Amino acid sequence: MKKYYKIFFRKNKKKIEKIKKHLEKNKNDLSGRRGLIRKINIRKKMIRYLNRSGEMVNTLL
Repeated sequence: MKKYYKIFFRKNKKKIEKIKKHLEKNKNDLSGRRGLIRKINIRKKMIRYLNRSGEMVNTLL
């Protein structure tokens, strides 16, 4: 997997963790929930793209 894909997954993982911690404290924050769903969908789309293009080697970060 190319270096910039690894950087993308690492940054996205940090953002997802940050939003999860925020939502644990603020359970009724709907915009936070939408943001979390958006980040997870972007990650899933990137994984599907890498699988199709054959560049997916190691996504466990």
